[in-house]
Amino acid sequence: MHTGRLDRVAAELDAGSKIVARARDEGEMALRERNSRRKALLVPVLVIAAVVVSLGAYIRELERNEKS
Repeated sequence: MHTGRLDRVAAELDAGSKIVARARDEGEMALRERNSRRKALLVPVLVIAAVVVSLGAYIRELERNEKS
């Protein structure tokens, strides 16, 4: 039979657990950052869409006034 050293295995598991916990925390932080960037991007997109719609309405109004 092979003999194992429980203290060495426990030390390796502790080191691995720390790495996994750090990777998980960094992953969650990256997801939170992605979500905040998405929300921050929504405002300029809505403003640009409003400007495009307003310009379209303004152009239609100018064309109506030219026909009259």
